[in-house]
Amino acid sequence: MFFKQKINILSLLTGLTAYIFIGERLLLDGSWRSFLVVLTEAGEELKKTLTDKMEILFAGLLENTSDEDLAVFLGILDRINGNIANNTTS
Repeated sequence: MFFKQKINILSLLTGLTAYIFIGERLLLDGSWRSFLVVLTEAGEELKKTLTDKMEILFAGLLENTSDEDLAVFLGILDRINGNIANNTTS
C-alpha cells in the first residue's frame, strides 16, 4: 500500500515519485496549481498494464448493455461533465 494517511493530489504525486513512477513534475504557466507529470519507464509500463486491465474490465461490464442504454449513460456523463465545467448543479 502506498499511503497510510489521507491523501491529496500532491502527496499522491510525491508517493509515485518515491516509487519511481514519476520522473519529474514541471510547472505550467508558472503556477504551482498546474503542472505536467512526466512518467519514468516504470511509470509508462504501469500505465500500460493498468490501461489494458481497465479496458478488459470495462468491456466485460458493458457486455450485455444495449447501444441505446449506453447512449443514455454516456449522455448523462456528458451532462455531469458539463455541469462540473460550468460549476452548475441544474
